[in-house]
Amino acid sequence: MITLSNIAVQFGKRVLYKDVNLKFTNGNIYGVWYVTGFDIKDDKNVTIKVANDLGSENQKISLTQTSDSTWTMKFEGQQVVKRAVGKKLVKIPRELVMKKK
Repeated sequence: MITLSNIAVQFGKRVLYKDVNLKFTNGNIYGVWYVTGFDIKDDKNVTIKVANDLGSENQKISLTQTSDSTWTMKFEGQQVVKRAVGKKLVKIPRELVMKKK
């Protein structure tokens, strides 16, 4: 098992997220996506471009802060980001709402 604790992403003085904790457990499938570009539109709107670890698929994602503790993430264009369920890759919802606990 691999555990990552207190991860943060910040662009200049703007904090995109902080205090993120991840746990990678044995027997699961994980892929790597990395940021290839971003556009900070204002204090509440960010567009991020990501690519997979093979460089064969790209995705544009919009993040919008809807309240102090809530962000909405929307996949733009054709959705290529998927998650593993068992040994199959399945699409995730086109829009995800993230709330700080």
